[in-house]
Formats: sequence, C-alpha cells, structure tokens
Amino acid sequence: MLLFPVIGTFLLMSPEIYGAWCGLAIHATPQVIAAGFAHPVDGQTAGEVATIVKLVPPFVLFFLLAALLRTSGFFPEVTFHMTDRFLFGAGDRTMNLAQVLGLMAGWLITTAITGVGLLTEFRALRLGGGRPIALGVGCSVVAAVVAVIYVSVSM
Repeated sequence: MLLFPVIGTFLLMSPEIYGAWCGLAIHATPQVIAAGFAHPVDGQTAGEVATIVKLVPPFVLFFLLAALLRTSGFFPEVTFHMTDRFLFGAGDRTMNLAQVLGLMAGWLITTAITGVGLLTEFRALRLGGGRPIALGVGCSVVAAVVAVIYVSVSM
C-alpha cells in the first residue's frame, strides 16, 4: 500500500485510473482512502474514485438488480407437491421463486461457513511459520498487478 503512489506515478496513471486501482487492489477501506488521496497530481479526485470503488462492490450492484427484478414481479410462483413421506407432511406449498432462492442462499452460506470452520486447525496455523505471511504478501502483489491491468484496460 505504501508503494502505490510511487508505482502510480511511475506508470503515469491518471487520478481516475489510480483511484480505481487503489479501490480494487487494496483490501482495507482506510488504506484505500489513504493511498487514493496520496496521488501526487490530483489526490482529491483519486481519493474520491478510490473511495467509491471500494464502497460500492459488485455484490451491491447484483443486490440492486435482484431487488429490481423482485419488485417488478419477475420471479414466478413455484408450487411444491410434497408426498406423505416429506418431513413437514403432504400437500402443496406455493412459494415465490425469490423466497425459494432466499431460503437456499441462507442454507448455502451456513454450510460454507461451517465447512470452513470444520477444516480450520489452529495448531496447524501456529506451526505454519512464515510461509502463510509470504503467501499473503504474494497474493496482495498478484491482486495489485491484476487490478492495475484491469483498470488500465477498462478505462
């Protein structure tokens, strides 16, 4: 993060591209804002772009799209025909597809988080030594390089 202003200057990035790069490549919001406003030519613009890019991630846009589709009535009604062997008894149950997807999302998120917890061993983390730190630094460098390529190509 400390090298971003130097690299941005070296690559002759405009404030907009530099701000987008900071917002995409740096993980923590305070560091994004600090690096964005540190642009040597126009820190105000770069900082504002970095802040917006960081605070409006793509999942927010997908959330807004799903909300718009649900509000417009895009999701149809779905009827489940349950036999007497079903846990909650026999009968038909009609639900909106948005409700079904919402229930599925909750179960999938819970399952994923449980899986991560079941695979985590604190003893193994402690015994890992410096390699995990090196991996984290390496991943940060890769994220920064990919973000600068993406920003350079798309803007």
